[in-house]
Amino acid sequence: MSSQHKAPRSDLPSCHHEFANDKPTDTRDTLDFDGRVDNPARYWWPVTEAIGAMAPLIKLDRRSEDEVWYHRLWIFANRHLIDHERGG
Repeated sequence: MSSQHKAPRSDLPSCHHEFANDKPTDTRDTLDFDGRVDNPARYWWPVTEAIGAMAPLIKLDRRSEDEVWYHRLWIFANRHLIDHERGG
């Protein structure tokens, strides 16, 4: 990991937003018209785009609320998108 992209910190305040929720039922899947899971794929690119956009924004104009979102995005990516077992 480069110095500009830091791993999520564990000392951040608790977040009550979707990015930090670990619900047993996953509502982020694509559903069909009957409410059944139609496409269980996880669309990782919006999260990585947001992380990539936040990093230079924080460098140019550091604001605490931007840093909180940057870390929330990393926490979400770490929990839901990074494959820690197979490295992806």
